[in-house]
Amino acid sequence: MFFFSLTMLATFALSRQQVYTFGWILWIVAVGLALGCVVSVKFTALGSVGFVGCFQLYLLFKTYVYNWRRWEHLPRVKYWFAAFLDAAIRGIAMLGIAAIVLYASFIMHLKYLPYRGEGDAFMSQEWRNSLVDKPAEHELPRLPAKYLPRLSTRERIHELVKTMWTSNMGLRAAHPGGSFWYEWPLMKGRLVHYWGGPLSTQHVSSVGNPAVWYLAVAGIIIVFLLAIYVFFTVFLYQIAAPRSRARTKLPSASSSPSHLHTHHQHTQHQQHTTFSACLQKILSKRIYLGLLLVIGYVGNWAPYVFIKRVCFNYHYLPALLMGCLICAYVWDIALKTLAKYTTNNNSSNKGKRMYLVAYLVYALLLGVIGWTFLHFAPWTYGSDATVEEQRSRMWIKEWYPGVD
Repeated sequence: MFFFSLTMLATFALSRQQVYTFGWILWIVAVGLALGCVVSVKFTALGSVGFVGCFQLYLLFKTYVYNWRRWEHLPRVKYWFAAFLDAAIRGIAMLGIAAIVLYASFIMHLKYLPYRGEGDAFMSQEWRNSLVDKPAEHELPRLPAKYLPRLSTRERIHELVKTMWTSNMGLRAAHPGGSFWYEWPLMKGRLVHYWGGPLSTQHVSSVGNPAVWYLAVAGIIIVFLLAIYVFFTVFLYQIAAPRSRARTKLPSASSSPSHLHTHHQHTQHQQHTTFSACLQKILSKRIYLGLLLVIGYVGNWAPYVFIKRVCFNYHYLPALLMGCLICAYVWDIALKTLAKYTTNNNSSNKGKRMYLVAYLVYALLLGVIGWTFLHFAPWTYGSDATVEEQRSRMWIKEWYPGVD
């Protein structure tokens, strides 16, 4: 999760840099390093690679399609060449650096951990011929015989990665803490039991913060509703408006009576200062980012639909982090809309009251998150608690079936 968070940080920091500047190059390298680290830790983090790729496509769309007027002076061939070159540099740099980090981690693993162990049975005999017997204390390691057929470093890494992947995906054994992908968003799945019993004085499990998990789901629902709202109020209107104006020819300002022209201006001003108009203006430019975050959430969660091996609720954590980013996005949209509404209405009292209500809701949510964190902290840190206190934390019966 540490490297996943670094990947998200570097990705968003990169989006704020001017292309081909020193800062842009620095964050490109940072994204590649973070991606390499997160995939080196666990292959289930491959969803982060997909999100970074989608985010770069979004930035390319924003640069070369949405803001196409910046490139009007270029011939069409040079325009597309610039877009293709930008995409190629981003992809090759990030994936290349990530591949180097991944490859280097396996080289270090093979160099500093060359001993035989229980996992050798999964590997071919040629692969195992490169291993040494782990020495006892004050003994030198017994090196493998040189005449035995052995694989090159590249071949060993290729076989190791392939074996790890196929063996992991081939696991079919059940686990008492296993859960299903559709149970995770609402915390309905079983918890992974690490230490102590659920009703013992000390207990550690994979429980999360229910307030955070449920808020993440709420944020995703809000983004979907906002996307539907924008589609019907902004995009469809932009398509239909030119046709409507073509059918209805309004008199020009010079030919219309002055009082009608003044009334028209007043009506237009009212339309642009309503809260819904301000929300439409903000969303028309930022809804793409919200949908992209939802894609990142789904991309880190949906692959488990197709994974047949036993899974656990901690596999949901990358998607949960995307859900937290979605909640931050929703809050940012709310603040920007309120700011625009207040500015357009000359700092009206209504806008100030709405600001106050928004921050009160924010404070309330923070309070709920803090309380639930403290309430479930003993299940995270293993601190002492009475049986009754432990029983008060059994909010969802599916966590520990059969425990009353």
